Amino acid sequence: MSTPNAQRFTEFYRAHHGAALRYVRFRAPDGDGEALVEDAFLLTWQHLVATGELRAGWCYQVLRNKIGDFYRSAKRGTVPVSPEQLPDDGSPYDLAASVARREDVRRVLRSLPEAHAEVLLLAFWCDLSGVEAARALGIREGAFRARLLRARKAFLTAYDSQAGPAPEASEGVMAWIALSD
Repeated sequence: MSTPNAQRFTEFYRAHHGAALRYVRFRAPDGDGEALVEDAFLLTWQHLVATGELRAGWCYQVLRNKIGDFYRSAKRGTVPVSPEQLPDDGSPYDLAASVARREDVRRVLRSLPEAHAEVLLLAFWCDLSGVEAARALGIREGAFRARLLRARKAFLTAYDSQAGPAPEASEGVMAWIALSD
């Protein structure tokens, strides 16, 4: 017989594990992403037991801290952005259906400042709401929305200047980046 907390956590784990793993692999591609995710979910479980609270934003905040710990312990200093790690799983946010378009998106994300890439990842690949993503970043929701707006504009500007002249690719990326929470 399972407890209500165990059942809630199991559903939460199934709903968020894949996106959390993709997020960690994108942010820390050289690390053991699975171990970082499992540590974060263990802390999330302990938080649920202690407080009764189970939120994706809290879990992603723990993941960010775990990634920071990983880089501090490895003495690497900064977290590299590695768009090669973007999921290729047919998720609704992977509108870059062709290989060429996915490469364009990866190249543009690679060229963006880390803060812009992270905001876009949380909003579109991890599918966090504005509130959850803001909590993961340790900022207010309004600040997150402002960062997301700047990141979208930076992405579109970079995409227009870097991507080839394929109009259908641009339209697909426009649809992807124009999605709102």
